[in-house]
Amino acid sequence: MAAPTIGQILADAGFKTWWGKQNPGLTWNTQIERGKRDWLADYEGYLISQGIYPPWRGGETDTLPEPEGGYTEDQQAEYEAYLEYLKENPDSGLPTPKDIDDYFKNRDSWIEDYTPPEEIEGETEEKREYTDEEKREYNTWKNYAYTYGDPDDWYALDIDDYFKNKNLADEQLTEWQGREAEEKQYELSPEEQARRQQESYDYTQWARSQAEYGAQEAYAETPEYAQSFTEWFGTKGTKSQPLQSFIEGMFGKLKTQYEATQPREIGYPTREEARAEAARREAGFEAWLPTQTPELEKQFWAQSPYERGERPGTFAPRIRSVNW
Repeated sequence: MAAPTIGQILADAGFKTWWGKQNPGLTWNTQIERGKRDWLADYEGYLISQGIYPPWRGGETDTLPEPEGGYTEDQQAEYEAYLEYLKENPDSGLPTPKDIDDYFKNRDSWIEDYTPPEEIEGETEEKREYTDEEKREYNTWKNYAYTYGDPDDWYALDIDDYFKNKNLADEQLTEWQGREAEEKQYELSPEEQARRQQESYDYTQWARSQAEYGAQEAYAETPEYAQSFTEWFGTKGTKSQPLQSFIEGMFGKLKTQYEATQPREIGYPTREEARAEAARREAGFEAWLPTQTPELEKQFWAQSPYERGERPGTFAPRIRSVNW
């Protein structure tokens, strides 16, 4: 059996009463607000004081541990009755205990001169017997208390207290039933829960793919083709000046032709990968350029002398004519 929740523990009115007696110097609501108290341990002490072994500890046992504080609820009641007797009979001559430990330490010697009020009266209140239907009604009320109760709500101490304060118990039950109806109003149908789960899953998958895509496209570097071209062009110093000028002017066209032979540029997950790809393309361009020399020279010589920058008439000797 699973241990009760904090809400269920705090909703047990009998436990609240017992706890107040065990901790006279502490305030119930303050301890709840602080949220640091081990309520389960307190509740186990309460159950043990009632002779009930906590079932979530792994089964019942024949030997119950000592209750927290060392005293049962009946012993607590006896001690309080003794103090009340001293208050009502200040001339009894009975000693006043320092605390409950002092009382039970000396109880046997004091009891000769003190008789608890219950024994003086010589009678006890007859316990009422409840029908099965009344017990079911009370158990239903307690279930609502466990599920919907707040620490400040009214709780019956037991079935006797419940029927003794039936009107108050019914008012409290009505309030709890209202909380139940309010919670059910916002409950989702199984279909709606499934739809929302699918939406959440789809969004998570989409967000993950977007993040992966963004990471892959995070870095890019532009290859320095101009530097590769300059280094290669420096080896063409033996060419004629018009041919060198022609080749130099073909840089843009050569760059476009080379890029057409390469895969489309994309982003890379890291800057190092982007730089490595840029360096590869630069080296490839430099190695590719010499293969284009024959075609460049062919294009150059296919031009007319004027297009090649040649001016033959500029250097021809002047023709002198003779007037007769």
